[in-house]
Amino acid sequence: MIHLLNTYEQLEKSIRATSNGIIEKYQDNMIDTFQCMEQLHTCCTMVGTLIDNERKSGSDKELIIRLIKLRDDISQPVMQMVYDQIQSLNTKKNKVKKEIYKLEVRKNLLSAAAG
Repeated sequence: MIHLLNTYEQLEKSIRATSNGIIEKYQDNMIDTFQCMEQLHTCCTMVGTLIDNERKSGSDKELIIRLIKLRDDISQPVMQMVYDQIQSLNTKKNKVKKEIYKLEVRKNLLSAAAG
């Protein structure tokens, strides 16, 4: 069991390093938002599959909890990116609505002046 735990610790370190490397590439503008999200999602999927396999095989609950925490830690930046994208789109949508309103007011004023 100790050897297996050491293997999982090494796997966890490797996955965290990979995740951090992906985030660094994104922050350094080496990859775009979509690529970052896609690569982090792939890491989460891999850990999720490992969790499912460990549950099926009846592995130690502490190990499964650690893997779940790892998956959740990796997914956090993706969730933040999704949230930021939604907020950005909402801001753009509100600006467009204001511009449409201004144009409608202008159209009504011009129609009234012409009529």
